[in-house]
Amino acid sequence: MIFQCETNNTRTLSPFEVIFQNASIGIVAVDKKGFIQCINPFLLKMLGYEMCELMMEPLEKIIPDKYYLQYRKHIKLYSNNPINRTLGAKLEIFALKKNGEEILVEISLSNFNSNNEKYSVAFVNDISEKKLNEILIEKEEKYRNIIFNLNIGLLEVDTSGLITFANQKFAEMSGYSLNEIIGKKADEIFISGDQNYLMKSKSDLKMEGISDISHIQAKNKNGELRWWLISGAPNYDNQGNIIGSVGIHLDITDQKNKEDQLYENLKKEKELNGLKSRFVSMASHEFRTPLSTILSSSYLIEKYTNTEDQIKRQLHLKHIVSSVNILTGILNDLLNVGKIEEGKIQLRNTEFDIEEMIILLINQMSNGIKKRQKIFYNHVGPSKILLDENLLKHILMNLISNASKFSTEGSFIEINTISKSNKITVSIKDYGIGISKSDQKHLTETFFRGGNVDHIQGTGLGLHIVTEYTHLMGGKITWKSTINKGTEFILTFTNKNNIHEKNLTN
Repeated sequence: MIFQCETNNTRTLSPFEVIFQNASIGIVAVDKKGFIQCINPFLLKMLGYEMCELMMEPLEKIIPDKYYLQYRKHIKLYSNNPINRTLGAKLEIFALKKNGEEILVEISLSNFNSNNEKYSVAFVNDISEKKLNEILIEKEEKYRNIIFNLNIGLLEVDTSGLITFANQKFAEMSGYSLNEIIGKKADEIFISGDQNYLMKSKSDLKMEGISDISHIQAKNKNGELRWWLISGAPNYDNQGNIIGSVGIHLDITDQKNKEDQLYENLKKEKELNGLKSRFVSMASHEFRTPLSTILSSSYLIEKYTNTEDQIKRQLHLKHIVSSVNILTGILNDLLNVGKIEEGKIQLRNTEFDIEEMIILLINQMSNGIKKRQKIFYNHVGPSKILLDENLLKHILMNLISNASKFSTEGSFIEINTISKSNKITVSIKDYGIGISKSDQKHLTETFFRGGNVDHIQGTGLGLHIVTEYTHLMGGKITWKSTINKGTEFILTFTNKNNIHEKNLTN
């Protein structure tokens, strides 16, 4: 052979032997039967063997069983065409270490003859780490491309909140270019107001190694507030130290708006269902009494056929008319509520004398209030005003009627109007049963009735209509009330300077 594999300390090594012994690449020589004839120290160290453990052993001892047939196939092809070439540069070939570990190697084959014997030499290089690095680099490049072009915004910040990386989608979401945000503090650019405290608490969680998901309102470059869904997690270095945080961002503004709209629709539907229930309850209660009165009076009138029964017939006719008026009033209230909800109430401002209008209204309603009740009216200032007279009259009729209904017989009702500069104030005060603090919160709701008025007829629509009419006229309604001491409603309007008639659709 050309190489002497045994070590002889008494003789000088040839240059070839020096190269063989000190080469930084594995070298193994096998005979034509595949038995190892020589192996250098570098390969022995690579595989974890001693020289005596491999000499004259078959080469398959260092080839994993599952790859041996494949290896033999390549050796046979090489034997048929024994030219020097690299085997494994593009083919993964594995060697078996003494401890059973498989390593990826690159093998260069060569051949030579010695003493009429044919030998093959393999130069073996461990490329496991190199291959692993190539795979990692390839994967890193692959995932970096995916992340950069992902349809989800990705943002990395360091422990001080400075942006260290952002993908293109995040730039599009925020309206900034990448150059405008890299190196800047994320919370200073995108977060404002109440969200700062939230983001600070989220950042603290990341520094403790805790991941979370949150919804925040972020500000883009145009100053527009957008809803972002953020899934954040701590960011670690190779030693496991937290170096910041990473978050994926999704703009959910459209979904949030749809969700809010859906919530509003569900809320309105719930209110509508409640409204229907209250209407059925009110109708069954308020319609029963007048309808029963009409039915019983009609039956009795039929019985009074004699001339002397005329007075009785007249009394029951009055009962019928009164009951019909009650039903008409309920239906009118329902129609007015419907018009208000549909925005079909027209506002017509005209000049009129408020003092004259209220005096006439009091005279008209004097027969409709309880026995011995007195209405006192006082006006201060100019009496000519510019408002919608019909709507104001409806408001006053409702409030005066309530003041009478919820007060005892013989009580007083006070009406005061003050007109000065461009302001008009109207107050209606009674000394009746009053309204509790808890009920006052719901006074303007449709079909709401106080807890202390169950024994008194009413629909619970009047104050809702009064409030809507007041707002339609640009006014404000407030009230003061104490249980068993009375209630005062105060209306405030702006008196127009120019006298004209105007039609407005709400």
